[in-house]
Amino acid sequence: MPTPTDVPSAILAIRLSINDTVTSNYAGPDDMEAQIDQIRNMFKLSNRNIVTGNSSAFYIQDNGAPTIVDPSDPVNGLALMASAPQATLQWYYYWQKFIDPEVQQFLDTGLGEIGMAESNLVNIPEGLWTVVSHFASSEAFHTMMARMAETFTSAVEGESYDMSDIYKAYKSLHDSHVKDGTEKREEYYKKQSRRFQTYSASKATGYRPTNLFPRR
Repeated sequence: MPTPTDVPSAILAIRLSINDTVTSNYAGPDDMEAQIDQIRNMFKLSNRNIVTGNSSAFYIQDNGAPTIVDPSDPVNGLALMASAPQATLQWYYYWQKFIDPEVQQFLDTGLGEIGMAESNLVNIPEGLWTVVSHFASSEAFHTMMARMAETFTSAVEGESYDMSDIYKAYKSLHDSHVKDGTEKREEYYKKQSRRFQTYSASKATGYRPTNLFPRR
């Protein structure tokens, strides 16, 4: 996997790893019928961090024609309507689990696992970006698990949140990324240790392995 050279590229790479790009998550129809009282014109969508600016978000009100428009507050998933729906309202849109600053925090966690400073993508040793990506992804899935746990504990009595399978899937992905990141990191440093030992032997004996130090 090539090493990104700037933060936006690294954020995109992590989003690809955790399936959270601008076209990864689609909601439609997101039915607002339960919120309709023929008076209110502010509605809470089922998701936050709505993708904007690509004309992909639209709604259908009272079985009329689709209206292409971004929600009024995409970060919080709020939609202010020009008029109160009388019978039906359905939104269609893409959304993301995380905003960029959150993904950058995951990136910084991954960098910390190889002893690099936050947002420092200049001096990542070749071969260690995969390690960074695995640990950043594991942090993302850990955050998803925490959000689901919060949903469980804050549920009003009588409400049902049967998300155990999704939670288990997130935990499995988290554990898998931690395992792969740890193994890749150990593999890298073992390889570097062998190279250093070979280099030390070459200094002592005069032997120069051509595959490690080719003559110019």
